[in-house]
Amino acid sequence: MLRALVAIAVLGASARAGDADGIEEARHVPREQHGGLDMGVGVVAGDEAVAESAATGEPTSAWAAWWSGEALTGSWGGLRTRAEELGVAFEGTWTLDLSSVFHGGLRRRGVQRSFVDLGVRVDLERGVGWDGATLYADYQVLTGANGSDDVGDIQGYSSIDGRDLAQLSELWLEQRLFDGRLRIKVGKVDANTEFAFAENAAGFLGSSMGMSPTILLPTYPDPATSLNVFVAPCEGAYVGVGVYDGAAYRGVHTGSRGPATFFDDLAELFTVGEVGVRWGEGYAGRLGVGGWYQDGAFDVADAAGAVRHQRGTAGVYLVLDQAVWRVSDAADDERGLDAFLMWGWTEPEVAEIEHHVGGGLAWLGPLAARAQDELGLGVSWVGAGDALDPEIRRDHELAIETYYAAAASGWLVVQPDLQWIVSPLGASAARDAWVGSLRFTTTL
Repeated sequence: MLRALVAIAVLGASARAGDADGIEEARHVPREQHGGLDMGVGVVAGDEAVAESAATGEPTSAWAAWWSGEALTGSWGGLRTRAEELGVAFEGTWTLDLSSVFHGGLRRRGVQRSFVDLGVRVDLERGVGWDGATLYADYQVLTGANGSDDVGDIQGYSSIDGRDLAQLSELWLEQRLFDGRLRIKVGKVDANTEFAFAENAAGFLGSSMGMSPTILLPTYPDPATSLNVFVAPCEGAYVGVGVYDGAAYRGVHTGSRGPATFFDDLAELFTVGEVGVRWGEGYAGRLGVGGWYQDGAFDVADAAGAVRHQRGTAGVYLVLDQAVWRVSDAADDERGLDAFLMWGWTEPEVAEIEHHVGGGLAWLGPLAARAQDELGLGVSWVGAGDALDPEIRRDHELAIETYYAAAASGWLVVQPDLQWIVSPLGASAARDAWVGSLRFTTTL
């Protein structure tokens, strides 16, 4: 069975990646994060290739051109090319995770999960002359087991883990005004594409590497209806505010719903704000500081077991991305070492996790002959909140992760990953665990 899954994965598996610039929209894998490896969908000539001279160093056959192209499905006989000329870009990825707990945890077994992510982005300015407007829709399908059920961790060692789903996860309209200094986005949005993301952590599998688990953020698998406004008051600086349907805090699966719960109870909104600054080019960096508030009714139990009601909860966070070293000074050479640091805190009375500190390094091009490969090492620590199950007699959890993402082709990345989970907080019987994973990421 495992060999069959691997064979299928080599033909295609995928994850979503993205970037951010100023107040530009930042897209990256839901708890599937994005970093040095940029396998974004583009137009390729794989299915239209002609032989090139060996002296040019270009592919010498249609097969070679397809293998080195940017997308598994090529340019669809030119249809994709024509669509992009009209302002319609198709994005597709398929991610396959194969994982096993081989020491500790709750049980030792192999699991697999498949995540398909299909998006359509329409440049309304190019298509119909609507200046600065973009329409986007994203459909996601997840099947397979939740690996954390075998580990007993609270942070989630695979960023695509969750319930089985098939849903329209995002549908939004964005408008840019005043030469891009003002950006307004309304609709169903994954909040982690706009707030609290670490760009340099995109290659990690662990959920807490890309977003602080202290935040009740409406993100995968439950994006939500929202209104987002970003302003760039000066070069490199930004201020952003988002108001989201906050019904997910009480168990509503907003990812599979429309705006009904947004308008149903305006006393359950999630509000987030972030201010930040970007700097540099070759040694670029970004610092973002934010705060959030989840409205709604929360039950709080004291030490004696008496329950009282609390209205709302809040928290703060910080995200730092920084390029540390570059192989060369060439503007188009991204090889080198990038770092990230994250911190988050929330009110402990209603939270299972009160504190979070994380950080790591991602090295693009660790081998001279493998310029598109990436090597990563990261650490994420969380401190328990008062709402954690009292039977779990531990007060923290530590996750240490390392990976090597090998670009097997222009559209396929094969990524072995190893994690050590110390003092798991997700189950009282969980023991320190070693978890191995193999992720296949294919751009469709």
